[in-house]
Amino acid sequence: MKQYSVIILAAITILLLSTGFYLRERNPGTEKGPQVIGLETEIPKSYSNLFTDEFGKLYFGHPETGVRYYAGDIPEFRYEEFQIDPVGYDLGMTFDFNAPGFNGTIYYGLIKEDGVDFPQPVFFGKPAFIQDGKAVIPITDLRGKYDFTNWAETGNTLLGYRIVYEDGSIIYDSRVRMKGKVPFKTNLTIIDGPYLNILRPNSAVISPFTFAFASDSRAGKGGGERNIYGANAYIIKKMAALALFEGAGFVQFTGDMINGYTTHRQYNLLQYQNFKHAIEPFAHRIPFVIAMGNHEALTYNFMEGDKTRASIDKFPWESESAEAVFSEVVVNPVSGLKSEDGSKYDPGPKTIDFPSYSESVFYYTYHNVAMVVLNSNYWYAPDSKMVKFTSGNIHGYIMDNQLEWLKNTINKLENDDGIDHIFVTVHTPAFPNGGHSNNDMWYGGNNGMRPYIAGRPVEKGIIERRDELLDIMINKSKKTVALLCGDEHNYNRMRITDGMPMYPPDWPYEKLKISRTFWQLTNGSAGAPYYAQEQLIWSDNVEKFSTQYALIFFNVDGKNIKIK
Repeated sequence: MKQYSVIILAAITILLLSTGFYLRERNPGTEKGPQVIGLETEIPKSYSNLFTDEFGKLYFGHPETGVRYYAGDIPEFRYEEFQIDPVGYDLGMTFDFNAPGFNGTIYYGLIKEDGVDFPQPVFFGKPAFIQDGKAVIPITDLRGKYDFTNWAETGNTLLGYRIVYEDGSIIYDSRVRMKGKVPFKTNLTIIDGPYLNILRPNSAVISPFTFAFASDSRAGKGGGERNIYGANAYIIKKMAALALFEGAGFVQFTGDMINGYTTHRQYNLLQYQNFKHAIEPFAHRIPFVIAMGNHEALTYNFMEGDKTRASIDKFPWESESAEAVFSEVVVNPVSGLKSEDGSKYDPGPKTIDFPSYSESVFYYTYHNVAMVVLNSNYWYAPDSKMVKFTSGNIHGYIMDNQLEWLKNTINKLENDDGIDHIFVTVHTPAFPNGGHSNNDMWYGGNNGMRPYIAGRPVEKGIIERRDELLDIMINKSKKTVALLCGDEHNYNRMRITDGMPMYPPDWPYEKLKISRTFWQLTNGSAGAPYYAQEQLIWSDNVEKFSTQYALIFFNVDGKNIKIK
């Protein structure tokens, strides 16, 4: 029997303090609307009704009205702008944002590292103010009774800081290492990592263990750290600490880390970094395995004024798609599943017409448990009503190649004597119960919802595809224990049984027979704004529902599993 332990990957970002920091003025009153996007790459054949004009500008041409909607970029804060280069001087450090008109606050404080398990900045009582793009931090104020790192004697310390915009929103947390006394100088600083990321076999001993599950930590309500520019750091820190306290071997986190839905990779990268900073002190010791959700979306938005009329996954796939940027910020296993290229709907057998599945669809094992991770927001086009015009995948749909990969993977794990339990995790529930009855794998009972590829609908609708997914997990597998979902911002536990209501009236196709009791556990309550329970045709099968923040723990002891 295999046992799996954790290895450390060098997922470390080092701040090289040598380049300038550039930040545009972010004042909604001065924005002139979306900036039209030029295109220097070929439009994938999988899309439809996309063109470039004589100036190289990308647009969606509505086939029914003939109206052109141009791809637009509404500026937000960018990750690259916050790779700050402070400059030391006799009394401390200066920050020059090279952004006249940018005003805000910098909170700062020393970080004690020696003998501290989870080092965090202790913010000083007096913040510094950003005025017209410049700020000064007087490090000398941190001497005497405020010097708990002994920097005044050693000449070395780590300083944490937080940038807050003038409207009160927290934008970014970071740190900088200092050396010397007078004048102060900056030193190479690790600003991201290291993290525990991958599980590897190293033993033949199986022992009881625990793992945790949650999703949906995008920005919440209530102010403060509940929204550090796209992420609810306040709640996710608590959940990470609780997972470590409970001795979890790993945390499976399935989507919607961030607000996302942006139009530039740099906007998403900044939000990802805020999520990672929140879990970092704990992720030194416990691995977080991250999956994609819909809020990881990175899109071309086709605009009419300030309104979005259609939206699709960005390309070029290898650098600009939601999938590519996601794979930059996580360290996940890479499966043999490449993309939807090669499927029967592939419009270009010799071209790459879909984004990569790399690091968003995979499986891993830990002791006698296998976790199969799916991506139900692959090649995602957020406006499902416009998909028939632009082409793209809808929210919640598992496309053909991915479904075939799942079938083969489950079969492989069924025949693995070292695996007793299989979990499948995907962001969107098969049966929504609170907040997403209008989509997920139900769409209010509308089986007409489905992806379009190169302007053509695929054969199977969303409910038919849901049934195929359930058939693989339940009827084709004896080991698969549960489907772990997010998307709905609540906790609910649902028992799936044969004969339960699960179809709209006058369903014209064969109904799925359920061969055994199966569980769907939804836990999208890691910080996003809550959704209350909805009354649906299968609501009698929902055994527990809560809008409180929650972290599920699975206690695995051989053949037995208990949750709390």
